[in-house]
Amino acid sequence: SAGLNIADNSVYSSIDEEYLVYCNVCCPSDRLYISYSSQTVSGESLEPSGFVRNALDKLSLTLNENNGELDDFNLPETNATAFTEYCKNKNIAPKTALTIAEAVKNTEINDKINHINNSTSGLEKNLNSDIAKKLYGSNIKLSATRFDTFNRCKFSYFCRYGLGAKKLQPAEFNVMQRGTIVHFVLEKLITEHGDNIKNLSFNNLDSLTEKYIDLYLDSVNGYRNAENAKSKFLVSRISRSLKEVVHHIASELSQSEFKPKACELSIGTKDADLNVTFPFDNGNISLVGSIDRVDEYNGYIRIIDYKTGSKSFKLPDILFGLNLQMLIYLYAVIRGNGVEDKKTAGILYQPSSRDLNNNGLAMNGLLPLEPELIFAMDKAGAGDFVPKLYFNKDGSVSKRSNSFIEKENFSEIFDYIELLMKKTGNEITSGKIAVAPTDGRESPACKYCEFSSVCGFENGTPKKVPEINNDEVFEKIKEAKTNGI
Repeated sequence: SAGLNIADNSVYSSIDEEYLVYCNVCCPSDRLYISYSSQTVSGESLEPSGFVRNALDKLSLTLNENNGELDDFNLPETNATAFTEYCKNKNIAPKTALTIAEAVKNTEINDKINHINNSTSGLEKNLNSDIAKKLYGSNIKLSATRFDTFNRCKFSYFCRYGLGAKKLQPAEFNVMQRGTIVHFVLEKLITEHGDNIKNLSFNNLDSLTEKYIDLYLDSVNGYRNAENAKSKFLVSRISRSLKEVVHHIASELSQSEFKPKACELSIGTKDADLNVTFPFDNGNISLVGSIDRVDEYNGYIRIIDYKTGSKSFKLPDILFGLNLQMLIYLYAVIRGNGVEDKKTAGILYQPSSRDLNNNGLAMNGLLPLEPELIFAMDKAGAGDFVPKLYFNKDGSVSKRSNSFIEKENFSEIFDYIELLMKKTGNEITSGKIAVAPTDGRESPACKYCEFSSVCGFENGTPKKVPEINNDEVFEKIKEAKTNGI
């Protein structure tokens, strides 16, 4: 009625479905069974479809309600379905599960059932070290993400990077990878215009943002042919958000003494800008990755990472090898480049989405407690661009300023990274695959894990990074350097 043409295939789909149902119910020569699920795997109730209700209303059918026990109507017909039914009934219908187990005890399914029954989360599971070395090699290419995955859950690392197991993804055309577009646009903008961004008007910045978004879309094979009103609307939303971020970055650079030095700095690839290795007892770890942005001021180096989601740095996480990506990258550009540790200017996460709650777009991260560097990043010191430094009435630094540490502490972190890398390399090659996840301060280990259905940890309680202050973190780092991790 509004003059908009909206594609609606539901009517045609319904007709096709009814036709297929008609064909199938006409096939049997003796007997027809109609079955439907009463609940999902997770236990949520399901209603029968309209076809089932219609058949019950108009035909004299015998309704057999499945009470969970095996009978002539719901026997598994193959080993695969027997195993599925065993897993489904193991905890909710033990008698049924036992019946299935007895029926398949002389088949290969028996080994799978025994494995499930004997699998207890938290046990020190191990591969044979020879198998682990064949699987991973002695020269391990390790990204910061893989490092984090291993220390978060060794079993998850084994599934993903040892077995190569992957979650099945629907085959669909999806160019709206927001994070990819953001990184592409910001890299192009800073690489091609550098510090001159601060001299460009907001209108010029908007035009450049639209230009780089179009460049990205043109680079995606088939996008222009599949472009429609919906995808154009999604692009417009991303464009609006990106323009706000670009304006903020231009404002930040206009008052900052730090200047962009490199974007998308590659580590450990064929034509890498940096190559960093960590030795361990049985080999070497070669770091691989890409750093979003490196800034420099008077020889001081800081790392900036663009985050399209929320990201808050929590220092206690590093004790367990978590949340270390940016610090590992900082290590790479400092020690990996032969730069003195004292030239470290910290790490910062740049929000890359719209400020819908009026909280500002100030970066968060970890910075050295050096007023010269802090005011070189945020001239007014008001916390508009980097974390704000708070002081007590006596002039001492307030405990609220937990984003700042003494500059010597960065050297301690770098030493600790070397210890962690050695420990990680030794554990990977020795075959550690224990199901013993560790929750970070704001990053639960199991919440988004793709392997939670196979690890058996569903009722377990992950280890949790303790909530301790910065001083306690560095006390524990000193203990680890003396006594080992």
